[in-house]
Amino acid sequence: MDATLDCPVCLQAVPQLRSVTLACSHALCADCAVQWFRGGNDSCPVCRSVDGPRLTWADAKERATAILNRARTARASARLRRRVDTYRRAQEAARGARDEWRRVQREHAGVLAVARRAKKRATEASWKARGLRWRLGYAELPQDEPLLPRFVTSQFRARQRYVPDF
Repeated sequence: MDATLDCPVCLQAVPQLRSVTLACSHALCADCAVQWFRGGNDSCPVCRSVDGPRLTWADAKERATAILNRARTARASARLRRRVDTYRRAQEAARGARDEWRRVQREHAGVLAVARRAKKRATEASWKARGLRWRLGYAELPQDEPLLPRFVTSQFRARQRYVPDF
C-alpha cells in the first residue's frame, strides 16, 4: 500500500512518491512545490522559513550548463528545446550587438572621445550648479531680500509662465 500525505497547500491526498520535503520538514505535493518556487518564492509556503539551501551563482551556472546539455539529448522535451532555442537566439543577438558596438567604437573613436569629454564637462558643470544652488539655499541673505517661505514661492511659480530655475 502506498503511503499518502495531505498537501497543506492544495489540501489533497498525495502519494509519498509525489511529495517534496523541505528543510523545515514540511512536505508538499510536487506540483505545489514547483508552482511555489517558480513563482519567485524562496521560502516554505507553510512557515515561510528560508532555512534551506539557496542557489548560488556557481550552482545556477552549473545547473544552466546541465540543462543546456540535456536539451541536446533525444529525451529532452519539446518545451525544453524551445526554451533553449530562445536562449540561444537571444545569446546570438547579444553577441551581434556587442560586435556592432565594438565596430562603431573602432570606426568612430575620435568622435566618441570628444563626446565623453563633453559629457564629463556637462556632468561636472551640473554638479557644480547643484552645489551652488544648495549653498544658495543656506546662504544668509541681506536684510533687503527676505527669504520667502517655500509655499509662497511655489504659488508664485504656478502663476508665471516661465520662471528660470536658478
